[in-house]
Amino acid sequence: MRIEYLESGSVDCPLLAITAVSSKQLISLHSAFGSLGAGAVDRVLIHELPGTHAEGGVQLVAVLGRSSLGVRKQNRESLFKWIGDTEQWRMVSELVEPLLRNSDGFQWLEQGRGSISIILAPAGRW
Repeated sequence: MRIEYLESGSVDCPLLAITAVSSKQLISLHSAFGSLGAGAVDRVLIHELPGTHAEGGVQLVAVLGRSSLGVRKQNRESLFKWIGDTEQWRMVSELVEPLLRNSDGFQWLEQGRGSISIILAPAGRW
């Protein structure tokens, strides 16, 4: 799995692109978002999931919050905090589900809140 921050170069920027995702990693992401949605964990270090390569040292931390605030770039240049409530994390988990059956597609996991979008494109195409 690869995580890359794209600040410019597309109308969709700025965005975090999660690409080159194996079936096993998709299951891991689905489970991580489900755990946040169930309130079983309060944060997941996406960049530390097994087999993850973070381009430019990108660190993506998914956090369970009281409300959904989207993705925020933190003071350190490559640290991003993605804050959602349980409902948001359940929805994100559901968005991953179709990719478990067909990983050729893509899914916007975050758009509209905050200033940074997140796309999950296992095969790297969107």
